[in-house]
Amino acid sequence: EVDTDDMFRLLNNYMVLETAQTLALKRLAPGTDRTSPAAQSATRNLILTEDFALMTALMKHARDAVAEYTDQELAVMISHKRLLDFKQALSLRNILAMDSPGTYGWIMHQDQKNTSAIGTIPSFEELFAGKTLPQRTAA
Repeated sequence: EVDTDDMFRLLNNYMVLETAQTLALKRLAPGTDRTSPAAQSATRNLILTEDFALMTALMKHARDAVAEYTDQELAVMISHKRLLDFKQALSLRNILAMDSPGTYGWIMHQDQKNTSAIGTIPSFEELFAGKTLPQRTAA
């Protein structure tokens, strides 16, 4: 059994790697192979230093991934992300306050509102993979 979010994350990591390799090969001498130590080092440096050209190429795909959504749908996805962050922060706390039932009730209510507003809320990993996968498979 495979978690779909992990699958999308893996696909996106390969997409970032492939984009970095393509940029690195453009910057190296013509005829350099992807498996050469120079290409691997250049690729690693592009990823670790968050090179501007690499970030620009990735941001293009990220913009395309969210371009099809309306303002309301984007607001719901942002709300969903903030709720996930809030849930994670609460799970890291070691105390239970007397207002916990109200807090958790509010979280469940907001989740229900988000789900009823646009149905299933895709993760960014899923959105990004949906836009980049067809392009990568065509290449």
